[in-house]
Amino acid sequence: MTAKQSVQWFSYYMVIVGFLFLFIPNFTLGILGLAQDSGPWVRLVGLFALVVGGFYYQWMVKYNVREFFFITVPGRLTFSAGTYALTITGLLGTAGYLFATFEAVCALVTYYLLRKEAKKK
Repeated sequence: MTAKQSVQWFSYYMVIVGFLFLFIPNFTLGILGLAQDSGPWVRLVGLFALVVGGFYYQWMVKYNVREFFFITVPGRLTFSAGTYALTITGLLGTAGYLFATFEAVCALVTYYLLRKEAKKK
């Protein structure tokens, strides 16, 4: 696997999560152990993830923008840390640990692959 492929696969994950929050938010909130919501905010977050994953990430993959791949690592680790914090404080259900861990592992895989590819040059 390459760093490019790791970011591409992560974009697919973002699209799926975005789709779930946009089109079946209460199901997704239930998985996370959160109360159902009828407001627009959950769907808006889903739309954001869908757009970022489906457009920004995919365009960066298409044009092999390695700087983007690199900057996703601290961004995703920060998101992971925030998800852990929300879960620890009880604002997010225990499934938050799974999401935070998955996010961190994906970011670290991308980082590892970027370093490995840099050493080959």
